[in-house]
Amino acid sequence: VFQGKPCAAMSRVFINSIVNAYNKDHLEIDLGRVTILDRVPTILHPRSDPKNEPRLVENLIDVKTAIQKSVKNATTVEIIRLEEMEFEDQITILRKTHVLIGHEGAGMSHLMFLPGGAHVIELQESTQLLELAKWKPSMTYNAVSLFEKQ
Repeated sequence: VFQGKPCAAMSRVFINSIVNAYNKDHLEIDLGRVTILDRVPTILHPRSDPKNEPRLVENLIDVKTAIQKSVKNATTVEIIRLEEMEFEDQITILRKTHVLIGHEGAGMSHLMFLPGGAHVIELQESTQLLELAKWKPSMTYNAVSLFEKQ
């Protein structure tokens, strides 16, 4: 885990360089847009069982439906898999996202590309993402533990 002091200015320069390189600097937050990150199970060991992958949420369709029914301001709710998208398309969606929901993993590190005023809800506590979120003070980060501690 990175132990240095967060530097919002340095992260802003890095983010802006990527956003500008893909010509996405004109995109604005779409208030009410909720993006839910899904993921393919990562099997790093031959004896790993994809059915017991602890970082998967199997009822994302139910989560999407619940948000659509209960959150009045949710104008768009979509489930995406970043690993199935071109990087430019990932940046486009994230730059418009108002609320990003996902479970820990590499995809959640894309929170750096969210616009100012965005919110992140992580479905499993992760010190790494909390530290990363500190580098982006213009957004809010919350972790919700849905899994038993191992």
